[in-house]
Amino acid sequence: MEEKSLSSRQRLFVSRTDAKTLTVALLGHLCVPDPLKPIQPGCTRYRLHMWSGSPDAHQGSSISSQSSPLLEYLAVTVRLAGLFHDLGKGTLGFSRKLTKAVAGTLAEGEGNDPIRHEVVSALLIDVDDPEAWLEQLGCPTGVFEAFEAQREWLDSKPMRAEIEEHIQVALKMAGASRGSTSVAELNHFAKRLSLNDASRWAKYPLWMSVLWLVFTHHKLPTGGWLKREGSFISVLNHHFGIVTCEESGELSLANLERLGDFLKLPSSDQPWRHAQWRAAVVESVEQLRDLREKWPGFEQQMFACGGEAGDKGFGVSTSWMTSLVRVGRLSLVLGDYEASCDAVKEVFTGDAENLLFANTKMMEESPHLADRLHVHLRKAGDFAEQILRGFFIERSADVFNPIKLGSADKPASLRVPERIVESPYAWQAHAQKHMERYAQTDKGFFCVVAAGTGRGKTRACAAMMTSARQHPRFSVLLSMRSLTFQTSSAYLSDTIGFRPDQVAMFVGDDVLKRRFREQKKTVRAARRQRLKDIGTDNRLSEPGAEEYSVVYHGSQRATLRLACLQEDHHLMRMLSAPVSVMTVDHVIRLIDLAKSKDLLQALHLMTTDLILDEVDDYRGDDLVCIGRLIEIAGQFGRRVIIASATLPKTVVDGFRDAYFKGYSVYQNLYGAEDADSLIVTHLAPYFSQHETGTFGAFYTQVMDTFSDEERKGAELSPRRIVRNMEAWFTAFDSKRPPERRLDLVAESVYTRQTGKERTEAHAQDRYFSSLLYSATEAHKDNRLKDDESGVSYSAGFVRLNTVKSAQKFAQWLIQSELRKHLDSKGLVLKLVCYHAQNLGLVRVLQERFLETHLNRTRMNDGAGDPLLDNADFKAALVQAKEDGKQHVVMMVVTSSIMETGRDFDFDWCVLEPCSTTSIVQAGGRVRRHRRLTTEKPNVLVLPVSLAGMTDDRSAWRDLKRSYYAPQQSAGNHGQALEYLTIQAHPAPAQPLCTRTALSALLIDSKPLHAGHCLTTPQRYAMAPLTAMERVKQLGLFRRTYAQAGTDQFTLEYATRQADALLCSTFYENSVFRGTDESTKIEYLRAEAGWFTFNSQEQVKPADDCIYPTFHETTVSPEIYLLSALNILSIEQMLALTDTVAALLGYRPEDPEDMSLAESALLSMQKSGNFTALCFDPQLGFYQRV
Repeated sequence: MEEKSLSSRQRLFVSRTDAKTLTVALLGHLCVPDPLKPIQPGCTRYRLHMWSGSPDAHQGSSISSQSSPLLEYLAVTVRLAGLFHDLGKGTLGFSRKLTKAVAGTLAEGEGNDPIRHEVVSALLIDVDDPEAWLEQLGCPTGVFEAFEAQREWLDSKPMRAEIEEHIQVALKMAGASRGSTSVAELNHFAKRLSLNDASRWAKYPLWMSVLWLVFTHHKLPTGGWLKREGSFISVLNHHFGIVTCEESGELSLANLERLGDFLKLPSSDQPWRHAQWRAAVVESVEQLRDLREKWPGFEQQMFACGGEAGDKGFGVSTSWMTSLVRVGRLSLVLGDYEASCDAVKEVFTGDAENLLFANTKMMEESPHLADRLHVHLRKAGDFAEQILRGFFIERSADVFNPIKLGSADKPASLRVPERIVESPYAWQAHAQKHMERYAQTDKGFFCVVAAGTGRGKTRACAAMMTSARQHPRFSVLLSMRSLTFQTSSAYLSDTIGFRPDQVAMFVGDDVLKRRFREQKKTVRAARRQRLKDIGTDNRLSEPGAEEYSVVYHGSQRATLRLACLQEDHHLMRMLSAPVSVMTVDHVIRLIDLAKSKDLLQALHLMTTDLILDEVDDYRGDDLVCIGRLIEIAGQFGRRVIIASATLPKTVVDGFRDAYFKGYSVYQNLYGAEDADSLIVTHLAPYFSQHETGTFGAFYTQVMDTFSDEERKGAELSPRRIVRNMEAWFTAFDSKRPPERRLDLVAESVYTRQTGKERTEAHAQDRYFSSLLYSATEAHKDNRLKDDESGVSYSAGFVRLNTVKSAQKFAQWLIQSELRKHLDSKGLVLKLVCYHAQNLGLVRVLQERFLETHLNRTRMNDGAGDPLLDNADFKAALVQAKEDGKQHVVMMVVTSSIMETGRDFDFDWCVLEPCSTTSIVQAGGRVRRHRRLTTEKPNVLVLPVSLAGMTDDRSAWRDLKRSYYAPQQSAGNHGQALEYLTIQAHPAPAQPLCTRTALSALLIDSKPLHAGHCLTTPQRYAMAPLTAMERVKQLGLFRRTYAQAGTDQFTLEYATRQADALLCSTFYENSVFRGTDESTKIEYLRAEAGWFTFNSQEQVKPADDCIYPTFHETTVSPEIYLLSALNILSIEQMLALTDTVAALLGYRPEDPEDMSLAESALLSMQKSGNFTALCFDPQLGFYQRV
């Protein structure tokens, strides 16, 4: 065929000469294998074999009278995409790869394609005039002619040259450092990739949707932000076989010499040469015509160019675009998975000469050719449409029915009492009564539960969700892994009352063990595994391949009639438990969907309501990610409860807007009632519903009342009194000679006052001394007395801003002369070092101790202190009496882990300053259960941070929830401050200390309460830290107030602009929990050694960099309180692991259970790089010096 030159547009999916014109030249010499006569209506369809009903059930051959036009159009779209998605497997290169795999002659590295097959599939259907092409596809002859023309064009020299140019650009981009992609490179793909052409989306929205599904059915494209276009640009880096040379580090294209083979489609056995495939295409086009006749003009609603407010941009995130990404793509991927699973594929037994195949099937540990290409395409298309109809149109319980709680299965302890007895917890019953009305409807709601410290939010949220539906199903999403066991235990306790077969707990999986076993495989076994995957990379991961596991002891009762998922025990357990407890990490991948397998999480999320607990623990991009998750929950019509009493209006308003944006899509699909916006507090009237005006004004009104009542209650019956220790230390220093003063001031102030520069060692010693002095002051004011021994005691914690600082303070205490001096004066210190950088085994034991012995509710009824029931603490009191000591202080040295979700009741705390929220959250662990009031300070805050002692610039930067850096001035954020009604001037004094950085409410001797977090200062200078916190939060949610160059990464952009959905760039630049890489450290019992597992999924022995100390030299165990952690050997550690695993509910007789238990208890996640770590069970992992 004569070659044609490229068109002037020069897109990747380039313009072609009109297909009909090309056909004239083609038909003269191409042989058509079967008669091209019209097919009678109703071609043979493949049916999901696990679906019940008549042979015609769920066939999707007719338009449902009940479904929305959007879903009907989407059903046709996914079927067309399924029929086209793997056309790229019809190339000579892919066919030879399959043949070699079956013959066992595929060489190492030969399985890497230079260009992914989905790119080739997209090339075949990306035509200049989709409407003319659809007209041509309306008859069997037209289908054949259209695709034959495309086949010839694909193998042309101009196309080859175009592809090679794209490869060079992609290689250049892949080799560039993060964020350095040039505008020229982005412009290249902006102009030449059809998916980046907004005008084509506006003109041909349905066909571009088919094209996008075909292109992304394995993975989303990466990309970048092109300011000139005002949109994200998709690029092809993920879709070329780019490999890195191990020796030189240079990038190249895998098997470049075979690129031509992967663009050449042989004429024989292509799908369009098969009557049934052509008939399926024709039938789909006829369905589309019927839809256009029934709902004319609907396609014009699918896509709208530009921004939502008419500004420049790619296009608005319409209901169609959102559904395409989260419903259409899920249906196609599941259809493809189902068509590719072994239960559905059939081994080919005939003569395979000149035939095209889509995949292989393992038989007796060797691959065999399986489905012909045209058969696989028909299966995928038919299955995708049936899944969409069954799951989203008919919503049939016969095909997909996760387990819900029956009315009789609801815990008796959560039933609404007929008569509500007024008490501090009566608000829960009042809230439940209001929630019962939602059991009669499916309408959505967005609810904020704002209850004061120790008011039982955990139980309240469970009770509300249980009452809000006749058959509830919900998930509790937590901010930290350490809260999973705690919350699961609470749900199984008598207070809440769920049974073990009703609650699933998500825990870390034994991924390191599995990867280690894989790396130990022989070359032959590894090669056999690679051959198993040839042609079936669209299959789900092997069962158990997720990096988490589900602890669930009920039966797998959920209905999910897809053969490809029957062996996915993780998913089936997830769907079989009506209540799930997990960290947000287990479902957050849904906001990205870069990998098609991540879509499976949607099967859980679309069927479960959400409780997001302790949302105030998130910051920065995490808030944006949480907002996107809330939007998805709304899109599936789920209900959302956010439990927090300290969220400012900016955050709640952003989350609520995201929910309603998602819910509007659900309404378009199903005609649902309007969702409600609710606020529940522990104060009468307990339950408030937004009716008129803006939600932000409504929230402010309710929470102003909440704050005022919290303040009045705290002043009337103070349980927590905050004290800024600045004045105390100033007076303390005034009585000491200059060389012995603590000088708790910022670095520049110290230099100005003394004319000296302070060393880090000097600053650390003075700071740690200040912490210990503060702790003794707190003990003196808040001590209790043990009647039996006559010894005074208290339980408090010292919270530092980093784990490293906490560990250094604990080590300093062990050697401290000041501590020894206090000991000689009759004060005994017993230490617990509690933070995240320790084995799960240690953390579980520490938390069980704290949860049991610092649950002091019973003291309200005159009962004894449960702390005195602990054998270790009782022994310390007895020993103190014998030694003539008068005081025993239990000090928990900790980090920010103490601030969230910890149901402990301490007597006092000492805090390194951070933010208002941090102080309030940490202070909430003091007198959490006891209602006895106090007049003595018990929340002590130091006047400066440890970092500020040596560097003013680091005093407040990068601290948890602290957004302030000294170089930021109010003038840089005038617009945001004006929106927040904060006066920008005058500027605060520099450098900032606790007194000048935080709210005046926290200055000294004031009752501490949740209302402090909700208060916005009137003037910037009053509380610059709080003001900047509000400014930064506003910039995360609203484009107008974002920092320069970041408005495209706001929650507002993510929920309103289509380009944020079409590629993975948004998420790559706003990653949940940040971009810091971490390493898993784990002790493997079977290998008798330490191992690491890094972000590149590499397992390495680590005995040469992990050094257990086991109290051999530097650490004296006498200072520690918990004797169970005085572990002296690996053998003791393993024996303790077995004991703790049984306590947690793991079954010793079940090897899989115990493997998971070991992986959870004998591991920890270490952030950042390290070369050598010491491990002490009491102190955790710390840098070896």
